[in-house]
Amino acid sequence: MAFFHYHLMFLLWATLPALAMGQDWTGPVKNYYRQQDSCINLYDDTSARVMQIILIRHGEPDLEKRGCRNRDEAIRFIRAYDSAGVIPLASQPVCNPSVRASTIFHSTLPRARETAELAFGSSYNLEGREQFVEFGRKIMKFCNIPMPLKCWTTSSRLLWLLGMNDLGIESFRQARTRARENAAFLARRAVQDNQVVLVAHGLHNRYVKKYLKNLGWNVMYNGGKDYLSVQVLALEVR
Repeated sequence: MAFFHYHLMFLLWATLPALAMGQDWTGPVKNYYRQQDSCINLYDDTSARVMQIILIRHGEPDLEKRGCRNRDEAIRFIRAYDSAGVIPLASQPVCNPSVRASTIFHSTLPRARETAELAFGSSYNLEGREQFVEFGRKIMKFCNIPMPLKCWTTSSRLLWLLGMNDLGIESFRQARTRARENAAFLARRAVQDNQVVLVAHGLHNRYVKKYLKNLGWNVMYNGGKDYLSVQVLALEVR
């Protein structure tokens, strides 16, 4: 019994400092981001103890999305969506003076590329990579009847998630593998640069965020799912 108590006390003694260390850095960073509004000032870690990865969704595509479309028209819409730029940004997703990243990574799709250009301009090195494009998708095979675009895109995506609408395109499993690899890539770059910024897409970023959390990264700021939404994850340098 005495040995058990001694062992328990030793475990508590060894664990509490690590817990205190985690609370010591996550608390102030989360409190800082709770005070942020539309233009996010990134946490400035002068001690370089905290690495950060910033995930930004692209701006609103410059494309008419209202009205009903038949299947052929929905297919043309998806093609147009992937080649469309974005409308002028109503606000900056992050305040540029707080961005210390040496490179702004972005998807090669026009809506992400233009968002990066509008948000960061010529002040930063912009690097487009195809690995960051949105998850594959296509319009489902269904009766060629008029339906709201949201019905076409949502139903098509749901069938794709179930593995029933991925013939000839990236499957959900392949997309998750790519997102996992991208999370690992961003984590490595964060070790190198301390701060990493990516402008990409909603579903892609959601899974990159998931896999970063699996790697031990902590969500410091959750800006939602809308256009120009920002997610900030951080990890203590050890």
